[in-house]
Amino acid sequence: MRTSFGSRRGQISESDFAAGKLILKALFAQLRKDGLMAKQSFMCCMGCACAAIGDVATKNPGKYRGAFYYHKQDADMLRDKGETYFGFGALDDKGEPGTEEETVKIGNEVKKLAEALGLKVTWDGTAHERMKLRFPGLWPS
Repeated sequence: MRTSFGSRRGQISESDFAAGKLILKALFAQLRKDGLMAKQSFMCCMGCACAAIGDVATKNPGKYRGAFYYHKQDADMLRDKGETYFGFGALDDKGEPGTEEETVKIGNEVKKLAEALGLKVTWDGTAHERMKLRFPGLWPS
């Protein structure tokens, strides 16, 4: 068990990491209130996270209008650098993937909320690229 982040994170102090995690907690709480399946450090990798989100969504049709998440490999990058990539997408009323247009709408909603909370967002505005969020006070990247 790691009790000190020390040289592993290098670029980010413990206090900056703790402050950033509080912002992420607020972001994910609001996204859940807004009807998204919001998962932190969810599953081991992108493939497993996507499969698990699909399973949960199809077993709970109509419960979620979209998903926003990062997996354990992304969590390692977050600890190291104070930034990481997040997957997102729209879900239809059957729990199946939504359209690209609906996914971009979800992305824009998340981007607006993340920026309002003080996170730096890097995203190309399409359904084809994951969104990168960076903790405040750590740029330029």
